[in-house]
Amino acid sequence: MAEWRKFAEKQKAKRRGKNQVVEESKVAEEIVVQRMSADVSGKQQKYSRIGAQEYVPFEQDELSIRNIKDACQKHFGPQIEKDLVCDVLAGERGPSCNKMAQIPNKKVFYVRFVKPEGELEEEENCSREPKRARYDKASTTRSLPSPKKQHGSLVSKVYPKSLSVVEMLRLGNVIAKSTTTVIDIFMFNIEHMEWFTAPVTVEFRIADLPFASGGFREAFKANSDTLGFSGVTWVIKKYLKATSEDIIKTNQTVESHTRKAVQMHHLARNFTSQLKEKVEKETLTEFGTTFHYKKVFLGKMSDGDYVTIEEFIDGVFVKYINNNGDICAKDDVLCDKAQCFAHFTYEKSQGKLMVLDVQGAGLNLYDPEIASAELTDGDGSLRFCNGNLAEGAIRNFFAKHKCNSYCKILQLKLLPSASQ
Repeated sequence: MAEWRKFAEKQKAKRRGKNQVVEESKVAEEIVVQRMSADVSGKQQKYSRIGAQEYVPFEQDELSIRNIKDACQKHFGPQIEKDLVCDVLAGERGPSCNKMAQIPNKKVFYVRFVKPEGELEEEENCSREPKRARYDKASTTRSLPSPKKQHGSLVSKVYPKSLSVVEMLRLGNVIAKSTTTVIDIFMFNIEHMEWFTAPVTVEFRIADLPFASGGFREAFKANSDTLGFSGVTWVIKKYLKATSEDIIKTNQTVESHTRKAVQMHHLARNFTSQLKEKVEKETLTEFGTTFHYKKVFLGKMSDGDYVTIEEFIDGVFVKYINNNGDICAKDDVLCDKAQCFAHFTYEKSQGKLMVLDVQGAGLNLYDPEIASAELTDGDGSLRFCNGNLAEGAIRNFFAKHKCNSYCKILQLKLLPSASQ
């Protein structure tokens, strides 16, 4: 049938003219791919670009949806969660396609990675509405192993459906063992306000270069085969040398400061849980979906350095509020929710503190800072972390914050210092 289709295409080309060539019959060794976000966003309701266009190796003889998906799954596999599947889009606004005729421009292929929705149909239908990634509690909150028991690596029982000729020949040589780093992970229980004493030992494959860098730390992507940590892309954040020196100057150790950072993250996560509970309990449906922080762990590397470990969040990074209280993004639904969230934390803590540095991708937040009304404890030790700009940041926020519809839904108090 494939030979018959090629023959028919050549006959059509002859009837159209000698100078016209059917490009689909020529398959290159690589295709140009633009990766897109899982969901549409913004006023124009389109998928956001993730990174630049990339050359993806294409080893198949036929350009088809199935082969494009296989090539992208293999190419982007190390960057995505294990259970996500590739979806080929007709363009930046979709829709999802299942046959080549539905792709208008075959020079660049737009793909996204989503949760599978049953069996995939091939070469038949094209959804008129863009599919949305489905996330449930099981996919966003992952159960972790007991901290009192250490686990070794598991051997996968899943075999690939097919191997390329290059991969087959590679098996004729010894495959070198990938370099791994052993990290002891310590977990914090906010309910009992205590650290588990026994760490969980986990092996990670850490990227050589950071994919992001901030004012205090560098972020490295990592993967693991250890039970409870496999199938997820992790982010390991290491302090910059200058940051470690500054921490020591404030009479803290890097370990104590990192523990505070994890505890601070748990506190911010607890605030989002309280906000969600209030919205659901009082049936404040007009508020919509609330923000969320993923779990974060304290890690001690084999060289003695302390790091934080958290799940990688895919998407476009946006900073809504800085740690000094400045409002960075405006005229946006999520920015209004971010301001409302900061206001909510201040009222919930009875004016003792406020969650700032509200930033993330969509509704998934990370790297919070907490400003406390009092910078130090009674013994003179610094509260929270070096990003705590205390009362000055809180005053600055309220000087620029104007209570919006979300503040009114929650019936937050209009403070005298807030601009009206």
